[in-house]
Amino acid sequence: MSEHYFSEELSQRQLSVVLHYMDILGATPDDMHFLKTEEYIGDLFPVDLIVFEPTQKFKYYTVATVGLSEYRFNNNFARSELMMTLPLTWKPIFDKEEYYWAPQLLRDIAYCVVGRKQGVNIGQVYLLENPNKEAKYTEFSDAIGGIITLPEMYPLTMFEREIGESFTRFFQVVPVSKPDVQKMDEVGPLQFIQFDLHDSENPLMVVKLKEKQVEGIDKLIQQNETSLKGTNDNN
Repeated sequence: MSEHYFSEELSQRQLSVVLHYMDILGATPDDMHFLKTEEYIGDLFPVDLIVFEPTQKFKYYTVATVGLSEYRFNNNFARSELMMTLPLTWKPIFDKEEYYWAPQLLRDIAYCVVGRKQGVNIGQVYLLENPNKEAKYTEFSDAIGGIITLPEMYPLTMFEREIGESFTRFFQVVPVSKPDVQKMDEVGPLQFIQFDLHDSENPLMVVKLKEKQVEGIDKLIQQNETSLKGTNDNN
C-alpha cells in the first residue's frame, strides 16, 4: 500500500472547479467550508469536498466534490463532479454526526465512482447499504444511497464547463431511502449499483475528511478571475 499523504493544496483543476461553483452560486471565499482529504492511497487523486453556505443567488446549502474530475474513464466522454442540495435546516457542523452524514454520503458515492472506473451517468443509483437489510447507512438519515440526476435546482450553466482540454459535467446527487429504492425498482429502468464500503479489503475505506482552510485561496481566486471571466465571455 502506498504511503498516506495529506492533501494540503488544490490542484489547478480543483481550483477551476471551485471557481465554477462560485460563479454559478454567487459565492465568496467566506461562504465556503473545505473538507480536505486527510489521508488517502498515494496512487489515487484526492476527492475533497466543499460546502457552500446559502447565497443571495442560491438559497440552499450545497455540498460538492472537488477533484472527482481528475479521473477520466474510457467509457465516459466527460469528466464529472457531484453535488448535493441541502435545506436550511441542515448546518455545516462537521463534528456532529447528525450533520456530517451528507458530506460523508457524497464522498462515499464519489469513491464508488472511482472504484468502479466507469464514470457517472444520469439514472444511476448508488446503494451504500443493502436495501434488503434493516440497518441504515447512517442513523441520522434515512438515506441508503443516492441517485444521479441533472442539476435541476441549479442554473442551466451549472451542468457543463470546459476545464483544461476537456469538458467537466456537474451532476446532482439526490439521497434515496429504502422506500425510494423499492419504488424505483418497480418503475425502472434505472441502473442500481451496490458498492460494499464496509469490505475490510476495500482500500477506499481509508479515506477520511477533515475541515481545513485552504491557504491562500483568496489570492488563487484573484489570480484566476481573468481566466474565469474569459471562459464566461465565451459561453
